[in-house]
Amino acid sequence: MVFLRWRIALLEQWFDFMQCEKTQHKTMGPLWVGYEMLKTLIVEDSTIFRKAFKEALNRTFPSLAIEEAIDGKEALEKVEGLGPHLVFMDIRLPGESGLELTRRIKASHPEIVVMILTHYDLLEYREATHDVGGDGFLVKDSFDLSDISALIESMISARKHTNSVDEATS
Repeated sequence: MVFLRWRIALLEQWFDFMQCEKTQHKTMGPLWVGYEMLKTLIVEDSTIFRKAFKEALNRTFPSLAIEEAIDGKEALEKVEGLGPHLVFMDIRLPGESGLELTRRIKASHPEIVVMILTHYDLLEYREATHDVGGDGFLVKDSFDLSDISALIESMISARKHTNSVDEATS
């Protein structure tokens, strides 16, 4: 019963979150990183959270290319096939932890930004995120899209700067 109340409260928070997002954030035009559309992967086993998060991102960034994965195996396949710039990674996944998966992704693709998602704001999770090479830590119940908007905008800015430097030196 407690779990059910927690799930209902979580859904209510997400619906409130998406309602606020509609009125407070303007949608952005196409999101290009250098010469390529910004590609994002959401790795989350909770269908409810994954779909709500994707919908909120799509409303704010309608041209963002977003893929989903429910476990480590699917995530690794999509990292290789999609080549995402940004990954939102649940810390607890079936089969393999999101932290171990992050370590594997960062070992082969250090350029991918990996943000860890969790319900638990614990110091040991924050430290573990840093230890495995994660780029950030978001608590599911307390972040808002302005945090993510700032992250995406900084990624675009950094990529544009890198591309302009590369063009100037070639």
